[in-house]
Amino acid sequence: MLSSMHPLLVCLFGGLSLVQAPAPAQENGWVGKPAPALEIDAWLNHGDRPRPSLENLRGRVVLLEFWGTCKKDCMKMEPLAQVLHEKYRDAGLEVLVISYDSADVLRDLITKRSLSVPMGSTGMGTYRTWGIPQVPTACVLDPQGAILYHGFPDEVEPAIQAALGAEVDVGLLLGRWLEGGEGVRETLARLSTLSPRSFDLRRWAGTLTGRACDPQADPPTPAEPCTPLPAGEWLTRSVTERRAGHADASRAALARLAATAPEDFDLRTWARKTQGKVFPLTRDELVALLAERSYERVLDAFCHRCTTPALAELALADEGLRAHCRKRIPEARAFAKKGLMAEHWLFGGLRPRRKQLYWIDMGVAFQTHAQDGSAQITIGAELVNERTVDSFVTDNLEYVLVASSFAARRAPPHEALPARVTLERAELRAYLLERYGVR
Repeated sequence: MLSSMHPLLVCLFGGLSLVQAPAPAQENGWVGKPAPALEIDAWLNHGDRPRPSLENLRGRVVLLEFWGTCKKDCMKMEPLAQVLHEKYRDAGLEVLVISYDSADVLRDLITKRSLSVPMGSTGMGTYRTWGIPQVPTACVLDPQGAILYHGFPDEVEPAIQAALGAEVDVGLLLGRWLEGGEGVRETLARLSTLSPRSFDLRRWAGTLTGRACDPQADPPTPAEPCTPLPAGEWLTRSVTERRAGHADASRAALARLAATAPEDFDLRTWARKTQGKVFPLTRDELVALLAERSYERVLDAFCHRCTTPALAELALADEGLRAHCRKRIPEARAFAKKGLMAEHWLFGGLRPRRKQLYWIDMGVAFQTHAQDGSAQITIGAELVNERTVDSFVTDNLEYVLVASSFAARRAPPHEALPARVTLERAELRAYLLERYGVR
């Protein structure tokens, strides 16, 4: 459900931020007002689509990110809009980056960073018209052109989710996948992109079965002995039985989940593994992704879906992908490193012997807490806690290995990827233990 999805926080300090949340966007007086005129001198990167305008985008949810290259915080990362464009475009979100930089500067930036989001060059008058006090600033417009959010980007994602509604409600999407029917491929693809690492699977299954979500309740007694299975396998079984027309068996699997499933189920990993098995990457899909410069999706596909040597050869021929991989490798490696640092010291309760060096490398001075009081940090653009950090590290090490193969013009590992990740994790952990020590 929407409430189970963590807000996306912006990284400001070396890729990791633990700053306190800003004041609600409603306090600045812009929320609820009609969007003012958007005067743009030059649009770039919109492909063969018409020149973007707010008039042309009526009926759509729109995200504007006011951004600029002269601010160090902005230059430490891609525009957040690029990340959100990749994540929500299939759900109907239109994303535009607005900058005071010249068209030449933006054109060079688009080439160097392989950006796929449309970017507009404008003067400072537009910033004043929109009440932009600093960059980056995010604005979300509803389909009627009214402002839903106006403020720092670190809390913009819940506004996007609220505006898109059922299109991004993970609980509803999972229900659609369970039911089957038309559009299941698109539904599973959206689940793979939007699902959180921590999802209350017990509550979701309990809602479908009508079972009260009582953590003390005993599991249902099956008609015959039930083989212990992980929650992900019970979820897969419920889908398989439903598709086979075995409604009672599907309901029994859901009842098992309603009684025993974890409240912090890694739905993202399950959805990605399911997509990889059910819908292997196709040539037409890869060609379209490369043409759109959706290189993050290409990397994700080679990490999590079934591919072929012919598809790897096609991807290796794309210089833009190789350039993106060269840029992505150090970032993903740094994220994996910080994830392991958090897992073994911050979340693991250990104290580093070289405390000052540890915190310098982490690049943070503050820490936030979830509603249950547990520590959480933001690495890159993702909120991570002790329940999700293992999956986060695994994903980033997979990206490192696959991107390194593409950058070196080698076919990426597939069958060997899990073993390679395990080895990489062990080597990185040994390095970190030697570097920081334990008291």
